[in-house]
Amino acid sequence: VNAKHRGALRPMRQRAVGALKELKRRWRPVGTRLRARQPQALQRATQQRDLGLTALLIILASWGDVTYAHGLVKGLPAVGFAPPYGVFPVQRATPIGLEEVLGDWQKHNAETIRRLKPGRLDQADLAVARAEDSWQIGGEVYAGLLFGLPLAVTSFNRYSRLVEALGRRLVLTMVSLYFDDATVGDWASSKGSGQWAFGQLNALLGTPFAESKRQPMSHRGDFLGLAHDMSRALSDGVVHFWPRDRIVQKVKPPSSTAS
Repeated sequence: VNAKHRGALRPMRQRAVGALKELKRRWRPVGTRLRARQPQALQRATQQRDLGLTALLIILASWGDVTYAHGLVKGLPAVGFAPPYGVFPVQRATPIGLEEVLGDWQKHNAETIRRLKPGRLDQADLAVARAEDSWQIGGEVYAGLLFGLPLAVTSFNRYSRLVEALGRRLVLTMVSLYFDDATVGDWASSKGSGQWAFGQLNALLGTPFAESKRQPMSHRGDFLGLAHDMSRALSDGVVHFWPRDRIVQKVKPPSSTAS
């Protein structure tokens, strides 16, 4: 579709975004109903997310990970075994018992608690109790996906894969994601409209991109530390790649000066 309608992508994307905005408006009561069924900690963690629109678009896009919306309502797994989600390659795993998992759990728990500190983006409730002359932390409830937990990366990337597919299928944008970083490829005739449409899609879902990290569309770009030049992609079938200058400077040996 992207190549077939090369000269008409801009108005097509505008119409698609308009339709998504109308869907969001009509589906708002569903999102409200779903949010009412969430535990309080999950309500805080997903307070910006449009649960109803996310669930609806999963159906409209025939997305394989059909249980993701339920995970947003009831919680995504952070430990244990991940079932097949339909969007990742299936890997064999050997179940292990609690004895093998827990091991010396008391020592491990003490070490983990000692290292844990709430970050700026963590949703945490701290119960603080006064014990004589010192303050002590009574407990912490995390609503985010800490990357130290076994299934945190898998659960996080379920959303990345979803919005990547929605960007391609619903707003006709060639986009690729790595965690929460996105790169967009587009024709010169529709330059900027794909980036705009994908940004609008994510804003409607409640996960807007940081404006400060946005790069203007150009035949040259930088994604995840790898720069590229696509100026000869159509004429010669060649795309040049090279590491970001800052990375090159890091690996260069320091210059030595004789005194």
